[in-house]
Formats: sequence, structure tokens, C-alpha cells
Amino acid sequence: MKTILGILATLVVLFGLTGMASAAETVNANMDVNNGMVTIIATTYDHSTWHPGSAGGQETLTGVGSFTGTYKVSEGNYGALYGQVNLGDKGAGAIFTLSGTIDFDVTSANHNRGTYTNYYFEANGNNAAMNLKTVGSMYVWSEATNPYWQPPLQGNYIEKYVESIKKSDSSTIGLTNIWVGTDGTATMSNSNIWGFGANENGKVTSHYGGSGNTRTVTASGTGRYYQEAYGVNGVTFNGFTFGPGSNPIMTAPFSGGMSGNYEMTGW
Repeated sequence: MKTILGILATLVVLFGLTGMASAAETVNANMDVNNGMVTIIATTYDHSTWHPGSAGGQETLTGVGSFTGTYKVSEGNYGALYGQVNLGDKGAGAIFTLSGTIDFDVTSANHNRGTYTNYYFEANGNNAAMNLKTVGSMYVWSEATNPYWQPPLQGNYIEKYVESIKKSDSSTIGLTNIWVGTDGTATMSNSNIWGFGANENGKVTSHYGGSGNTRTVTASGTGRYYQEAYGVNGVTFNGFTFGPGSNPIMTAPFSGGMSGNYEMTGW
């Protein structure tokens, strides 16, 4: 068994191309860790004539404990970031976090909406697992389950958080957040692989890829469920519609487990 301790890597593509750059792999990490910590920071840059040298996306993966898995990142047109993480603990518990930022002014080339999006995912504890890909194109970004039959997030604590920010004053345009903490096992799943998403106008949603698809949270044991959304112009939340500036929140302690579907969008 190979043990990786305290690794810090910043990896980029060194293409000096004008126009559109071809997609290229910037990170390809295979991990087999015993009681250690791995941190990988991936940054993707625009190589076109629109925003040469500007970072379109940056993503940070951290794993703590004993676990195995892979992490891959590719760089697309205009600095778009394509990430894929598949991690699972070895049975003693682990902590996995994935966070990042997408600058839509860079990735959209000649669009200047003045927005960027932050995202954060976490899975920790017994049975911890993270099987996510983060996919950025010119005008939209989304996370998805990959492979589709594995849990996107699983553990004693799981969280998905996405927030769109207005550059001019650092104010929040839209926000979606879900977390579950339990002494059992919590899992998120999607009937369609696509999950939380955002676009260059600042809209964030829990169901990129279609509102007709279900997004499910299940948990065993005793714990707490939390769900929140915000929209400077409006919010939909589990079938309800709220006006500008609304910030609906649902929080519930539970015992004997819980399960249900959620839906929320802030814009």
C-alpha cells in the first residue's frame, strides 16, 4: 500500500495557443492513502484572444484519512474546467471536500455578465464516498454523478452548496444549499446524472438537466436535515414560489431515518 502525506499540487496546461485551445488533461491522480492527507489544486486558463492568461476555473480537492480513488481535471475552451472525482474510504472513515470557482466572464469569451459561481461539496465519516464530475461550458456549469450508479455523496455528513456572486459588489445573486448530518448514513441521488447548476446570469438550481427529474436525499439513524435557497429576483423551493430577495429555509431533526425529494432555484 502506498501512503501519500501532505501533497500539494498546482497543475496547469502550458499551451500558447490563440483562438480556442483544445481540451487537455491537467490533473490525473490515483490515490491509495493510509491515514494521510491529499490536497490538489487545479487551475484552468483561457488561451484565446478574449482573456489570455485569465483563470476560467479553479478547483480544490482534499481527502483526509484512509481512502482510495482518482481525480482528473481537463481544460476546455476559454479556460473551462472539467473535473471528475471518485473517492471512497477504506472502512475507518474519511473526509472529502471539493470546492471551486467558475468565472463566467472568462469562460463565456465575449459575454460580460459580471458573475462568478462558487461551489462546495463534502462527504465525511463512515462509508464516505464522493463520485462527482464538475462540468463547465461557456455559459453554464453543473455537477453530475459519475458513474451514475454510484452515490454522488455519502457519509455521516454530506453537503452540496452553490452560490452565484455579482462581481461589482460581491453580493449574492442566487444560492442553493443542502446538508445532512446523522449517526447513520446519508446519501444523495439523482434520477438524471445532473444535479446543482449555475449559469452566467447568476441563476442557480438544484436540477440542471430538467425539473422533471427527481433529486433525493435519504438517511438512516438520527440526525438533522437542512435545505436553503436564496434569489435576489425570486426563488422556487419544494413546489413553492417566493418573491425577490426571499430566503426559504427548511431544517428538521429526525430519528429513525428520513427520505424525500427536493427542488429549488434562485435567480
